[in-house]
Amino acid sequence: MRHIILIVTILILESCSVFKENVDLGRYVTIKSEPSQSEVYSLANDFLGEAPLRIHSEKVTQISEKGVISLSLRKVGHYEKQVSFRSLGVADLSVKLSAGPLSTIGNHSIKKVKISQENIIRKNYKDTRISLDKLIETYPTISSNYIFRAAIDINDRKFKDERLLLLKALKLDETNEVAKSYL
Repeated sequence: MRHIILIVTILILESCSVFKENVDLGRYVTIKSEPSQSEVYSLANDFLGEAPLRIHSEKVTQISEKGVISLSLRKVGHYEKQVSFRSLGVADLSVKLSAGPLSTIGNHSIKKVKISQENIIRKNYKDTRISLDKLIETYPTISSNYIFRAAIDINDRKFKDERLLLLKALKLDETNEVAKSYL
């Protein structure tokens, strides 16, 4: 009788391992970041998506090496962070990126302002507004972005939100003479 129970137990255990190999039981990795929408890359520099991101079993297998998953998270204005971890099926990973030096933020902001200036020369105010609105969304504490956006409305004679933009700029920098001169 003991032999029969032992054989049945072995058969059950063996069938479970065959089942696990043939059916995906939902292996995945979820990556969250602070700030959100950080770009997630494999160490081979393949863009995987923006956090929060769920990577499913097939991709987990592709990006892991010897059972270890290594990723790189990037966000403008923040230091890049590389993480490595072992996933045994389902994993939730939260990564906090450190704010980068002001020069990184400034360089990105300057590039966007340069594009906006080129659009102004072409009298393409619509794209300039869109670009500056994104810049304000990305860097809400830089007062000059609000002044520049208000100046576009004034130049294009679209008097709508420029007063609110200038007041916001003054709230961020009470000594800003340019914002005061527009008011």
